[in-house]
Amino acid sequence: MSSKEIQYISIIKMEQNIKLDHQVFTNNKLLTAEQSVFLLDNGKISNDALFKIKVLENEIENTIVSAICEDADQIIIDRHSAKNKNDIALTFDLSHNIILGKESVKTTKSFYNNGNIDFLISPFTILNEELIQN
Repeated sequence: MSSKEIQYISIIKMEQNIKLDHQVFTNNKLLTAEQSVFLLDNGKISNDALFKIKVLENEIENTIVSAICEDADQIIIDRHSAKNKNDIALTFDLSHNIILGKESVKTTKSFYNNGNIDFLISPFTILNEELIQN
């Protein structure tokens, strides 16, 4: 496949399932879009789902894998506010940060069996983008 291709894989946890959305773009145009659904395996992403992600990653060199961080304790604070040393601050916008606990990030990575997640996305970010676009 062409080096101008980029693939996005989104891992979405839904009750007892994992949904994989993957899209391939060539020259910023959608080439393909597909979805796969897998059952959770003892509360974690299954080996079948991990295998599917690896197969997709091997097909296109420029692949980005993302998942939603479902930590209910994440908050938005003023960018200049102090944070706890056990927290991670992620830029939300020019004046705010999203605060996540380091343990929460560790737990989330463990849930995905360290499935080479490139980006953990906060639901706050998704809502903010939706508000900006609409």
